[in-house]
Amino acid sequence: MLDNPIADAYPAVFGSYLAALAEEYGCDAASTNLAACAFNAEDVRNTILVDGYVDPTASTEYGLFIGTCNPFYGGQLYLLQTADDVPTQGYTLSGTVKAPAADGKYFDGIQTVSLIKDDVEVKSVTAQESYELSGIMPDSYILRISGKNCVTHDYEITVEGDTQLDIQICPIGDANLDEKVNIRDVNTLYNHVKGSAEITDAYALKCADVNGKSGVNIRDSNMLYNHVTGISCIWQEIPETE
Repeated sequence: MLDNPIADAYPAVFGSYLAALAEEYGCDAASTNLAACAFNAEDVRNTILVDGYVDPTASTEYGLFIGTCNPFYGGQLYLLQTADDVPTQGYTLSGTVKAPAADGKYFDGIQTVSLIKDDVEVKSVTAQESYELSGIMPDSYILRISGKNCVTHDYEITVEGDTQLDIQICPIGDANLDEKVNIRDVNTLYNHVKGSAEITDAYALKCADVNGKSGVNIRDSNMLYNHVTGISCIWQEIPETE
């Protein structure tokens, strides 16, 4: 074992280790070595110690090493990808979009679909009936869909290849998640507040939180009733364009 695995890291040290990992995970590591993916001490350190770290100098010419290569610190590799496994252009994430129909007043039928990693937006696209994000490297992400007068919906997703995920976004007040707001939602919300039929879906609870304050309670129920009966409106009108 090296006295200082960070400072003394060198391809020969990890060659047999990577070969064994490649055999275990069914990958071709012929073009992969740690030095190719980490050209300075800090990148070597992060590649060894930081779970999910991808060195910014890594490319498909050498292979992409993702995970914790940690023979010294007892870590565990969770994914090994090489140049033969990851396309040069990355993977594609796509799917259908279910959303409120455009009405020209409150909903324009256009949603924003974003890919989030560690609270940072990686990619974003506007979408209507479907979406597609390309050039995605293997990793775990949050896929977020947002839109006018709607409740932002987050999906946890792990990309390990071309991936399809159908997504949905619902308007504020849509307690039963059918992309519409009507008396059925009033009844659903009222029954939840009274305790006769609890809303258990996490996203439905967010939609039922009409005023966005202190969870779902009788105030939300009253606001939704007034909205459906035309006394007041919980949505904002889309500004007119010239």
